[in-house]
Amino acid sequence: MVGQVFNSKADLQHAAKLYSLSQHQEYVVVSSTTKLLVLRCKKAEQSQCPWKLRAMVVKGTTSFAINKHNGPHKCVNPCLNRDHQQLDSNLIAAHIQGMIKAQFTLSVAAIQASIVEKFGYQMSYKNASKAKLKALTNLFGDFYKSYAELPHFFIALEQANPGCVVISKTFPGIMENTEIFQQVFWTFQPSIEGFKHCRPVLSIDGTHLYGKYKGTLMIAMGCDGNNQLFPLAFALTEGENIDSWGWFLACIRTRVTNRRKLCVISDRHPGIMAAMSDVYLGWSEPYAYHRVCMRHLTSNFMTRFKDKILKNLMCRGALATKIEKFNKHMNTIGRINAVAQQWLEAIPFEKWTLSHDGGRMYDIMTTNMSEVFNSVLKGLVAYP
Repeated sequence: MVGQVFNSKADLQHAAKLYSLSQHQEYVVVSSTTKLLVLRCKKAEQSQCPWKLRAMVVKGTTSFAINKHNGPHKCVNPCLNRDHQQLDSNLIAAHIQGMIKAQFTLSVAAIQASIVEKFGYQMSYKNASKAKLKALTNLFGDFYKSYAELPHFFIALEQANPGCVVISKTFPGIMENTEIFQQVFWTFQPSIEGFKHCRPVLSIDGTHLYGKYKGTLMIAMGCDGNNQLFPLAFALTEGENIDSWGWFLACIRTRVTNRRKLCVISDRHPGIMAAMSDVYLGWSEPYAYHRVCMRHLTSNFMTRFKDKILKNLMCRGALATKIEKFNKHMNTIGRINAVAQQWLEAIPFEKWTLSHDGGRMYDIMTTNMSEVFNSVLKGLVAYP
């Protein structure tokens, strides 16, 4: 071990951690400078353990060479499965980088299991999560810097895509001449032009961002005559609320399309409901028609009543094209559970049934168009 040379101090520290883990021993740092690193056994005083390692920088280089090593350890580690002092987030970040690169959706629980398998030690959820964040930063960049680069990114986006529309909102920072990002909307000229030839139906949805900085990616999707998905507009916002949904829909109305009698399909988020009924935003009837995603509505129904038979009857009623068939299914629901029938009747029938829709949904009953696009981003929503 004495005389062994490492390319850098970081490489030496990494090797020392791996060695201590393999020996089931822990050390403390006695001295750490740009030219010197001294480590000794954590139990040096308690157990009179002589283990010590000393390394110095190789003159004229950034390499470190071990010039003293007292070993092996004379102490005994009483527990081999508890957390290890050298099992820190930096070591784990280096260990899992390849795993994250291969599987974007790698969970913290999977990281913990990998640590047990590799090193034989348990790692807390907090430390494993911290390690994942460091690995993401090493692979994809810093979260803070990525947001700082947004203005430059969107300038480049506009320059590379003539007709691209970018609208951003900021508010003054505490420091002079600084601004804090709030939200940004963007769409492309081909999307604006192409939507003129699509069905007059929009699916809107939001997907949560799970990185260091939370937020919501809002998406508006259309559908062409061949039933192909048509990405229309996007927004990165602080979250789902009345203001952000109102702003997103206002941007679509003023900068993307002024088509009348558009059908907008979404879940029943209060922000969307408020925006769709706001006459000043241009989405209230008869300028547009709001419809409720059947999948979300079914999920809400099951949460409330937990009955698959009722759920199936509800779906049949929603998909029925004739009012007589719809009434038949609703009456059956009422005979089984009157409260369930009342719950459904509280939602205007034209919002969720084909028989009362007036043909505005074009048989598109869900926000699956947006959900499919969201699935493409699965895992990536946690990255810078």
